[in-house]
Amino acid sequence: MGRSRNDNILYKVQQELSLILTHAGEGIYGLDLDGKTTFVNNAAARMVGLELGHLKGKCNHTLVHYKHEDGSEYPKDQCPIYATLQDGQPRHGDDEYFVRADGTLFPIEYFANPILSDGEVTGVVVTFIDITERKEKEALLYKYQHQLEKIVEEKTQKLVQANEKLKKLTLTDGLTGVANRRSFDKALSKEIRRSKRSNKPITLILGDIDFFKKYNDTYGHIEGDSCLQQVGQTLKTVFQRAGDFVARYGGEEFAVILTDTDASGAEHAAQKLLNHIQSLKIAHSRSEVSQYVSMSLGIVHTIPRSTKSESLIELADKALYNAKATGRNKYVMV
Repeated sequence: MGRSRNDNILYKVQQELSLILTHAGEGIYGLDLDGKTTFVNNAAARMVGLELGHLKGKCNHTLVHYKHEDGSEYPKDQCPIYATLQDGQPRHGDDEYFVRADGTLFPIEYFANPILSDGEVTGVVVTFIDITERKEKEALLYKYQHQLEKIVEEKTQKLVQANEKLKKLTLTDGLTGVANRRSFDKALSKEIRRSKRSNKPITLILGDIDFFKKYNDTYGHIEGDSCLQQVGQTLKTVFQRAGDFVARYGGEEFAVILTDTDASGAEHAAQKLLNHIQSLKIAHSRSEVSQYVSMSLGIVHTIPRSTKSESLIELADKALYNAKATGRNKYVMV
């Protein structure tokens, strides 16, 4: 009587387990030590496209797990599920692919758990789900993320370029294209400190277009701007060594900083500039020293005693004053 009751209980449990296996949404199958399928549920058979009878008693790996994602052969001894049969270690992964009956592959997430009897592995139970939709969403997410990163990178690059352009604009004279007064002040202060440290002289040239007010009054401001632009570009042409610095000091005044130049080199460069300005042949009918636009230059070549820029500028300005007072269209060096 007791045995019959126990048999009934066991039968009922087996029926319940059978129902669970049959109706579970996940694929479930068991393997023996040879890797042959001992049981398999409907979901597993449906996902691989095979009949239950075609799976049971067959080597599971050679039926549904014999290809890598790229279609290459997948040896059984490299299979993580098969490895659980060997070492009894549970495994989980979402980077494996099963093969359908028609040869197509689909990605799975699986759990492989050993079946133990008296501490010995007697088989393995595998549960798995088809994660094709998840992989597609991940791929789409990666695509969007990559696109977003690319957009951010492009926007960042444009922002960097815009900042560089803005920085350049803040340091460049908009009319002539040479450095502006702000940039000149920074450069001169830097070069004065460098000159004092190295005990090497620095050259500062201040230049002024002769009778420029009369030029503007005669030819108009548009021609005046054109004149300034041509003079600015000429300065850049004459002084183009790596250490040369050209700036618009203000109005019709320009400034040049020369480093690693001796006194004779500074004079040679100044005369070269005067010649280039004359060669532009910009007509100036009201000039009192030439029929063309000309410049007067004041040059100071020294190792500064003070780190204050004003002291050096004052010396160059006095030299410029002397150049104007003694005939213009020339340079005076102190």
